[in-house]
Amino acid sequence: MKDAIDRIVKDKTSSALMVLVHRVDGIESDHSLQSKVLVMKEDDLRAAAPNTDSLTFFSSFGKQPPRTELSLDAYSQLVELVTGDDCLESLDFLVLDGFDVLKKLAIGDRCCTKGNGVLMVANCNHLSSITCGNYSFTNYETCYLIDCRNLLTVRFGRNCFVPSKRVVFESCGLGEG
Repeated sequence: MKDAIDRIVKDKTSSALMVLVHRVDGIESDHSLQSKVLVMKEDDLRAAAPNTDSLTFFSSFGKQPPRTELSLDAYSQLVELVTGDDCLESLDFLVLDGFDVLKKLAIGDRCCTKGNGVLMVANCNHLSSITCGNYSFTNYETCYLIDCRNLLTVRFGRNCFVPSKRVVFESCGLGEG
């Protein structure tokens, strides 16, 4: 048992822990990904390699201390970005621009609830799915989905982007062929 715990701490990953996280948060994940990182604390995000293809933010990440910024530009090889519930509540902007291999964006319930910002997803050519849980982005002023030509599904839960001034879908696939 001690060896298993030491390995999890050293490698910062555990397949059993990832399965548990997915069950607890109700998150479905692509099990074929090679470099998954579970972000439970700031150090986990800083330690993630640039070639990471999956970031999963554990529930309540970014609450204490409140996180108002999040730059993911270093992780341009992301295939999936997932948050648990109650994450990044004070985040002012979430911008994913030019993430060419990103396929899935899944935001849990009650995320990004205190910021008055912008969600912008642009130029993500392989993005096929966006899911935002209930009561996420509740105070955000704008949601832009631009040039995501392979986008097939967008699911916004209850009261997402309420009362937004603008929700823009431009050059998104959404089954256009």
